[in-house]
Amino acid sequence: MNIDLLGYRQKVGMGQVQVANILGISHEEICFYEQKPETVPMGLLAKWLQILGVDFATAMSASTPPLKGIDPGTPYTQLYRKLNLLNQYIDATPPVDKLDIPTSPATPHDLQQQLKLYKQKPNVVLTGGFDAGKSHMANALLGSKNLPVGYQPARVSASQTLLIEGLWQRV
Repeated sequence: MNIDLLGYRQKVGMGQVQVANILGISHEEICFYEQKPETVPMGLLAKWLQILGVDFATAMSASTPPLKGIDPGTPYTQLYRKLNLLNQYIDATPPVDKLDIPTSPATPHDLQQQLKLYKQKPNVVLTGGFDAGKSHMANALLGSKNLPVGYQPARVSASQTLLIEGLWQRV
């Protein structure tokens, strides 16, 4: 429930203390509920909206603000610069013809392959139980509603149904 209680109160021109006195609650509770409107008890919310002259349907149908994605900045800039310097050093170093040692050391090419692995960005895995909020978290991280949230019913085709029935008959 994303109701802009602060916006509605300011539009009417009432102060927090005035609303608190009418509702019979403290000024601190008004401040808290305006920051977290989803925590307002339903009976108190109905009374609050009535005081502000807002009907419940209008308050519930207000558009929700778009999600703001996380801005990680450029955490890889310094790493990429150092990895590029290492690559330049390897390319500028003259090759060694032959070494008289029992175990062959890693070659510059091996080091460059390892540097390529370091340039790969990490993968993020979100795990959790059914309906735990994984899609909501991913959407918040992405800053958009790319992933579906809520229950997603699956449809089973006729051929899949026959296959399932055939497997059950074998058991």
